[in-house]
Amino acid sequence: MTITEESRHHLVSKAQEVLGTEAAMTLAEHLPPGGWADVATRHDLDALEIRMDLRFDVIGERFKGLDPKFDSIDERFTHADERFDERFKSLDLRFDALDERFSHVDGRFGERFKSLDLRFDALDERFRNVDGRFDERFKGQDFKMEAMEHRLTGVIYQSATAQTRAFIMALISTLIAFSGIGLAAVQLALR
Repeated sequence: MTITEESRHHLVSKAQEVLGTEAAMTLAEHLPPGGWADVATRHDLDALEIRMDLRFDVIGERFKGLDPKFDSIDERFTHADERFDERFKSLDLRFDALDERFSHVDGRFGERFKSLDLRFDALDERFRNVDGRFDERFKGQDFKMEAMEHRLTGVIYQSATAQTRAFIMALISTLIAFSGIGLAAVQLALR
């Protein structure tokens, strides 16, 4: 049954008739305004504590899920570095093989092929230029990967900050609510 203002007024009137005005008003002030259904019990508070603990457990599990993601990203970068190292080693072996062949030709034909030596020197210079361009391009890729890592770190930091703020605000709200309940209980006890 819900308590209306009319039923509350009727009760106070009857209490005034039986107990007197002052005693009836004291009794009415001890009744909750919306009825006893709106008053939190110890059981309600225990249930709230359990729900809060479950929420914190869920948040903890979410943070645990971030570590494997970072490990996966680190593993991808390591794998990419290994692939680049293998490709450069392959290029170095090819250039070493070319240098060996050119040395052999040079030793066999000497002066007769000096013009070829000049051409091969030009090729070596071109290969060095190509190697330098590859280095520049890979440096650019390194910068892009670092920028992506910084952006990802920033997004994760922002997400963690937002979740922490929400958590702190919820905790403060809960503390304020508990303080209000405690003050109400003290006021009721003092009356």
